[in-house]
Amino acid sequence: MTLNCARIAAFPLLFRFIVALCALCGASGTAVTGAVWNIADHGAKPGADVTEIIRAGLATQTEHGLPVFIPGHTYYISDTITLPFRDGVALAGVTVGSSINPKSKLAGASSQLVWTGKGDRPMFIVTGSSLRIAGGLALIGRPANTSYTKCQLAIQITKTGPGLGTGKIRIDWLLLEDFEIGIKFGSIPAEGNCDEVTIEQITYRQCGIGYQVINGQSMGHRIGHVHVFDTPVTFDFLGGGTLSLDSATTIGGTLLRLQKNDPSKFSPGSNNASFRLDEVKVDAQAGQSFRLVEMLDPLHADIFSTGGRLSGPASGTLAMIQGPTSLTLRDWANIRAGSIVSQHHKQGDPNVLLDRCRLWCKPEAVAASQSNGATPIKFRDCFGGHAEPFEDGVGE
Repeated sequence: MTLNCARIAAFPLLFRFIVALCALCGASGTAVTGAVWNIADHGAKPGADVTEIIRAGLATQTEHGLPVFIPGHTYYISDTITLPFRDGVALAGVTVGSSINPKSKLAGASSQLVWTGKGDRPMFIVTGSSLRIAGGLALIGRPANTSYTKCQLAIQITKTGPGLGTGKIRIDWLLLEDFEIGIKFGSIPAEGNCDEVTIEQITYRQCGIGYQVINGQSMGHRIGHVHVFDTPVTFDFLGGGTLSLDSATTIGGTLLRLQKNDPSKFSPGSNNASFRLDEVKVDAQAGQSFRLVEMLDPLHADIFSTGGRLSGPASGTLAMIQGPTSLTLRDWANIRAGSIVSQHHKQGDPNVLLDRCRLWCKPEAVAASQSNGATPIKFRDCFGGHAEPFEDGVGE
């Protein structure tokens, strides 16, 4: 069907509506469309504290039935906002490119909420189910160039009653900057499940830990893409859980850290620890600072990673595992000598396989020697830096 622009122009209001709608949809694939509860319509001014306004919009959401919309400006939050204990709470913002610092003049219109409260409090607490953050939102842990204390936690997700967990969370795009912890699932160990979490894109800047799961029972977590800057630990799982990561770009730190909540006790969900980390690209600036996985305690875990690439001279430890864990690296490039530490443990030995990987060393040099002994690593269809094939088998 062909549109007649002359006929459309004859109806000015309709024409302006179509132009505005096309501009909105063209700005981003995840642009927010439809009716919203806009905080600007309820007294919010750029550069002002909007804590009470957002609380009011969330408290009345069952009445107006609309996402609480944060326009493309910077606003301040001075106290914790607890989302209502019910299904279907929704926030919405303006999506911007995650590669541009939101404080930059190049950032355009980004929805930013900046913390100005006490450092030991979270910015948001989520207690219900089916949270949705549409479009995009940037949460900043303290104002730039000020003496404010860094916010402890951006988003705390926790259950509040027996038999009722949280979950079914969907986030289009989220930037978390300058927090001790970005997102935390559970407030105490073995608290309860938080299943079915989907985040299409998330960026961490200058956070201590990006994504922490301490309840040990969170299943079905999927991340489309994570972009990591100056964050020592991106994913921190205590006691178990599952994670599927489609792709990642990082300049260093540990991508996945695994440990028990209490090393002396069995952790609920620890037998369900399953992690898939695909298309991990490590920037050349990382040097020896990047680690794909680090296990602080022996766990029954299944870890699979495909399509990873070390861009620089990353000769440090790529993986440190222990106990009855299965680790498979497939189609990884530029693996160096001493990259994998697989430690023997009384609970069992790790099972490590390198499949179709490019090695910058002989197979027998991949396993780092440890005082307690490194377990053998299996090789299949691997080749060297000059495309020379290696014989399949086991490297001691």
